[in-house]
Amino acid sequence: MRLVLKLFLGFFLITGIAAFFVMRVFVNEVKPGVRQAMESTLVDAANVLAEMAAADLKAGHIRDGRFVADLARAQRRDPKAMVWRFPKRT
Repeated sequence: MRLVLKLFLGFFLITGIAAFFVMRVFVNEVKPGVRQAMESTLVDAANVLAEMAAADLKAGHIRDGRFVADLARAQRRDPKAMVWRFPKRT
């Protein structure tokens, strides 16, 4: 094998191994932040839903109150949103 080819393969081997370890560290650093952002959004949504349902629950008509009607209307609604270049329909 020629020296240039050996150097070429060695360079890409070292670069590939370095990229692998850099990506592992990057993913391990980014993953907790993404989870925290998702959890924060879920907590906010849960609190909004709890506030919306509180009056019907307190009045004792959670099954046929305004909250159920609002949820049914929200499920029928087409959000017309794009999420990561994919249309969100439901």
